[in-house]
Amino acid sequence: MTAVPDTLRPWPAPDRHLLARIAAGDSAAARVLAHRLECTLYAIAYSVLFDTEQADAVVQEVIERAEQNAAHLRDTAVPVRHWLARLTRFLAAERARTRVE
Repeated sequence: MTAVPDTLRPWPAPDRHLLARIAAGDSAAARVLAHRLECTLYAIAYSVLFDTEQADAVVQEVIERAEQNAAHLRDTAVPVRHWLARLTRFLAAERARTRVE
């Protein structure tokens, strides 16, 4: 039996599969994960910062960190999207704090 390429599958690849592919250097998988999560992450960042440019910057940083640390992230006890959402909240709060100071 031959494997069906991910591009032909009728369902999206789970986040954990995308992470494994990102860890192996697959830039297409990184784009898929970013596209899948960017609206949610942006909404979280914007709800903290109320600034579109700052929210975009936070989302970009979160996605870059996910790509850099894909080999270490595990989608088991806590789904990776929850970890990225928490990281987004944290980074947005840090930016908000530095703006105030």
